Amino acid sequence: MILSLFNSIPFDYFVRIKMPGLDLTQSVVKQIPVPSKADYDEVIEFEGRKFTLRKHILSYTISILKEEERLAGLVSQFENAIYAVKEQDALQKQKMIDFLFKKAYHLDEDDYKEILLTFPKYQEGHTV
Repeated sequence: MILSLFNSIPFDYFVRIKMPGLDLTQSVVKQIPVPSKADYDEVIEFEGRKFTLRKHILSYTISILKEEERLAGLVSQFENAIYAVKEQDALQKQKMIDFLFKKAYHLDEDDYKEILLTFPKYQEGHTV
């Protein structure tokens, strides 16, 4: 979960607005808001499946990590805790994870769109 969080667009945005300089220090990381356990336990319907945000995020994260042979032993431990993801493209899977963290942070559509606009390369050739 922490790997997914640290690689999510919402978390990256919060880090960038808190960073006083070029270095990401432990004191900066401690100031970044993170979703609570209750946020991850929220059940939502996503892509036609009704599960907790945790299960949705883990399913998409593991589907990306499965593509790396060296991580086979690590990801095999999670096979019973996730569902199979339809998307094949890792970039699309990452966008889904970002959207799930939007839900975990309880960001509304307008705020999320504003955050995405601060990542111009994220927008290139892709729709939100």
